[in-house]
Amino acid sequence: MVGGGVVSEEAPFGKGDVPRRQDIGIQAHRTLGRTGFQVSDIGFGTGFLTNSNVLAVALDAGVNYIDTAEHYMNGQAERAVGEVLKGRDRRAREY
Repeated sequence: MVGGGVVSEEAPFGKGDVPRRQDIGIQAHRTLGRTGFQVSDIGFGTGFLTNSNVLAVALDAGVNYIDTAEHYMNGQAERAVGEVLKGRDRRAREY
């Protein structure tokens, strides 16, 4: 497999501002439908989660929306999520 990338000071196609590293992160929390639950504007998809440490770092950074399903990685993703969440405070917070 071959991959490549380009690092530029301009946004793709020359439009918009390029976020700086310190600007990247949770910017806001929004209400999830009619649940009243406040979710981070950045979520975590577990479709190909193979290293639970990645999710732990995301949670530590404030991500509180995790997208998972039992068929992701034949159930391994859900098991990884469970391991990461074990022992953590999972109560809803006010933002």
